[in-house]
Amino acid sequence: MLSNQNDEVIEKEIWAKKSVSETCNITKKSEVRSVPDCTIDGENLTLIEALRKKYEEPSNVSGLLIFVPERAPRKTVSGRLILTSNLIMDHQNIIKIGDFSSIKDELKKVADIDFNGNYLSSWEDIFHLITHCPKLHSLNLKRNAGLKVAKLDICIHKYCFDNVQTLVLNALAINWKSLLDILKIFPGIKELYLSENNYNSVSLPIDFKYETLNKLFFNNNGLSSWKEVCKLGRAFPNMESLILIENNLDCLSLNEEDIQELSHYFKSEANFENSYKSLISSYFPSLKMLNLNKNPINGFAELENISHFPKVEDFRGIDIDFLNKYKIKLRRQLTISYLPNIRLLNNSVVGYEERIDAERAFIRHYMDKECKPSRYSELEKKHGKLDKLVNISLKPEETISITIRHGDRTVLERVNPKISVADFKKRVIKPLTSIEPKDMILFHDEKSTESIISRIESNIKPLYSCNIIEGDEIIVYSRHDKS
Repeated sequence: MLSNQNDEVIEKEIWAKKSVSETCNITKKSEVRSVPDCTIDGENLTLIEALRKKYEEPSNVSGLLIFVPERAPRKTVSGRLILTSNLIMDHQNIIKIGDFSSIKDELKKVADIDFNGNYLSSWEDIFHLITHCPKLHSLNLKRNAGLKVAKLDICIHKYCFDNVQTLVLNALAINWKSLLDILKIFPGIKELYLSENNYNSVSLPIDFKYETLNKLFFNNNGLSSWKEVCKLGRAFPNMESLILIENNLDCLSLNEEDIQELSHYFKSEANFENSYKSLISSYFPSLKMLNLNKNPINGFAELENISHFPKVEDFRGIDIDFLNKYKIKLRRQLTISYLPNIRLLNNSVVGYEERIDAERAFIRHYMDKECKPSRYSELEKKHGKLDKLVNISLKPEETISITIRHGDRTVLERVNPKISVADFKKRVIKPLTSIEPKDMILFHDEKSTESIISRIESNIKPLYSCNIIEGDEIIVYSRHDKS
């Protein structure tokens, strides 16, 4: 398993989708079989033994049945195993590859191999198998602990698999020298998974470059130094996506000593400036997506350094402690404002209007604070000086004073503007005028608008809905009055 749910989802995009399409598609014509017992207690199996156990043996679970598609691995009448393009053999207690001559021809169609969670301990065995898989492009060797100490020296000049594009080496804890040897054997990797390997530092030769890599997963390695992250950029210059979920990165800046050390590699290049921005541009010339979920970043002053990456437009920053202190909307607005180049934040598009609103909210957020970030003056130049937002209450006042006039009599009354016109007639006007509500005709004199007089037609509206406010006058007539 990967170190966290985010990484789990990412990895399963490669393996689960393929295995589901091959082994769980019940829309095609299917046969009913007992569930195979894939939990093998105390058995050490070869690949062929595990295949037969997984797909041939009846289940020990009484009465439990599943649909197995015809495209799943199966055997012919003669007993020969037929494989699909996905060889999914995770957690099968496989201790060695063994003799696979019986499926050698079938391996020609295999494109994906998943050996996650087994006990393989020989690189030579694995590579020998792969030589018979000319279409292979994805290989998952996660959690095969025996490979940590397996020898690679004899394999370096013997094997080369440039067709493999995805390689999962999570939780193997192999050293950096072994990784270098593996990358020589697999020169065309585009997606590399190196999570959960305790790589708290990066020990690659200063002149090492692996130019085919597009995406690197480096999660849960205990990495705490931004200088070490920069070394990854130098080693993989064409990397477009870097996923660093659940490391210990609290600082995304470099001290002078780090800058001097890292700059040494590029000093011979023309136009190189000995600065953080120039260094980041040189180390990460192609990076477009950076994922720092679940890292203990020390505030916006550190997060703002992401703006120095020349091409990063997609940033992921979920479950970061200092950000979690802000409400969701403000958190997003501040992050957008600090990072002027991003177009995707946490996989959600940042549109033009959202950015404008976010930057204006940023200005107002820091407006009254003594210590303003440098970004504040930049945005104030862009948007100008803004007024504070005024909290306007649309609730009617509890009571208002209005004048009630009937004939020559004028009375000042305090009334609740929430009461209906009918209640106003019954409770306030009738006691003053002795006119029955059904006979009343009311006019509203709006004193605040140059005495615009209008008749009040509705009986069910509250007074405030008739725009009756403090200081207005209500003129009362009776239907029986002579006019």
